[in-house]
Amino acid sequence: MAHRQQSTTCQCEQCRKNTGALIFYSHQLPKSAVDFTSKETLKLYSATPHFERGFCSNCGGLLFWQRDSGANICLTVGCFDRPVLEKYGPLLTSAKRHLFCDRQITGVTDHLRGNRYPGDDE
Repeated sequence: MAHRQQSTTCQCEQCRKNTGALIFYSHQLPKSAVDFTSKETLKLYSATPHFERGFCSNCGGLLFWQRDSGANICLTVGCFDRPVLEKYGPLLTSAKRHLFCDRQITGVTDHLRGNRYPGDDE
């Protein structure tokens, strides 16, 4: 993980429902630093304008989300293999940027440290 950018959480309803988790963790990297081993099973879906999510067509696993015009990709922390998680776990789970905090579930995610944004930070 030569490009150590930052991990982010999102508390919007769409991320909550798509991941089945109360809080969604992703790790942002430049798109140029990411290469998928099998593009054949990589499928894209856009539920909202200017954003898309990437899935594995074999297992349905959510792999990432990205802006149409952005230079970065936000990989789901849970999609990494165990050796990566064991090596970079603290980096991947120490989010300093928290999005859509106006939709947080009180008492569940209000303990998070870092910059909190009511919506997106861009």
